[in-house]
Amino acid sequence: MSQVLVVSDSPQIITKIRAYLTNFGHRFLLISQHRFLFPALEKEAFDLILMGHNLPKINGLSLLRQLKLHQKYRHIPVVMLTDKANDQLLVDSFEGGAIDFIKLPVDKLVFKARIKTALAAREYEKYLEKRVEARIADLQSINVKLTREVNERKQKEKALHRSKRELLYTNRAYERFVPRDFLRHLNKKNIIDVALGNNVEQKMSVLFADIRSFTTISESMTPEETFKLLNSYLSQIGPLVRSHRGFIDKYIGDAIMALFDVEADDAVKGAIAMFHKLTEYNTGRKKAGYQPLQIGIGINTGDLMLGTIGEHNRMEGTVISDAVNLASRLEGLTKFYGAPLLISEYTYHHLKDASQYTIRYVDRVQVKGKMKPVVIYAVMDGETLDVLEKKVATAAIFEQGWKSYQAREFKEAISLFQQCVTQVPEDKTARLYLERCQIFLKEGCDEEWDGVTHLDTK
Repeated sequence: MSQVLVVSDSPQIITKIRAYLTNFGHRFLLISQHRFLFPALEKEAFDLILMGHNLPKINGLSLLRQLKLHQKYRHIPVVMLTDKANDQLLVDSFEGGAIDFIKLPVDKLVFKARIKTALAAREYEKYLEKRVEARIADLQSINVKLTREVNERKQKEKALHRSKRELLYTNRAYERFVPRDFLRHLNKKNIIDVALGNNVEQKMSVLFADIRSFTTISESMTPEETFKLLNSYLSQIGPLVRSHRGFIDKYIGDAIMALFDVEADDAVKGAIAMFHKLTEYNTGRKKAGYQPLQIGIGINTGDLMLGTIGEHNRMEGTVISDAVNLASRLEGLTKFYGAPLLISEYTYHHLKDASQYTIRYVDRVQVKGKMKPVVIYAVMDGETLDVLEKKVATAAIFEQGWKSYQAREFKEAISLFQQCVTQVPEDKTARLYLERCQIFLKEGCDEEWDGVTHLDTK
């Protein structure tokens, strides 16, 4: 049951509001003088304040401004009440921090609807506060782990204090975030229209990007330095997602999950842009004496469900689909194959013109949790220019080596892949095939072998 505080000295307003609130089942407290406002707020928690415009010894707008300057109570939504309204009064009320303005007399059902909307806004604020608390708890756990290597207790406490302070600033900004792309996909005009269980099915391209060996990198850093690094890196990557018509669904530690609902090309071009931006970013890091970052990106395209999950007091937007799981698996395989950017066959076939990219067939794999094998490709446009040129120069040799591998002509395949490795020592995929062929040539392979690589780990 909602708790409402009514501030007015007008008998007519008090009588009408008392009747409405009683009828609607709200708990309420009536005060007639402004000096009782803050004592009442100190004593009880209120979800909404209905404030009369004309009060004894003080203007209602002045009292509203005082309230909004108070750090402890400024979050409580205020609806102004008056029986005499004009445009200037309306403007002054909203500029002062009110969320609504009701001119009395007003129809009971209209009053009920507007009060319901105001209370719903407060409920969503509470929901965001809980999300922030959960996020703070998660990051505090990370802080504890990262500070174990600090030698002196005093330094650890200072570092943790600074990281908490940075975390608070970050989450205050996050509290103001309105997921407009999320609302758009659910066809909702306002966040208060979103309900638990809302969902929509849509074809999208899912992108996972992850920093390589981030745990190792962070072990030599203080928590404050770690957060600065993450925020600095994400500030480079995030705008590229948006500029390619995508949006970031969530941050997962040092990884991001982004969705692209227009074209698969947006996801691929966005990923290539990330690698180019990372090259520029690493140039600055090297000059400053810092270790350069490496990332892996996996992209898959398919149908997914976008909606809300959780329970009444704690819910969040998310996407659920095998397409999401496969994109995550591909990101994990980038390190295994030494290919920074991997896409699935489903993304490949949704590209408008695959020839505009430098793409190489990588493998046909059956990842953990999937019954059907999937073909994966490497998009090499994001690699450094020297490596890209060498891989392009050996593309025909690699392709012939793969054909020999599929035909079980392992001796021939070894010769071809050895040429690739010799000319491009950085080509881990060619080296991987070379090692496979050597094993098959030595130990043989099953008669039912179909060229599919079975991966048992995530």
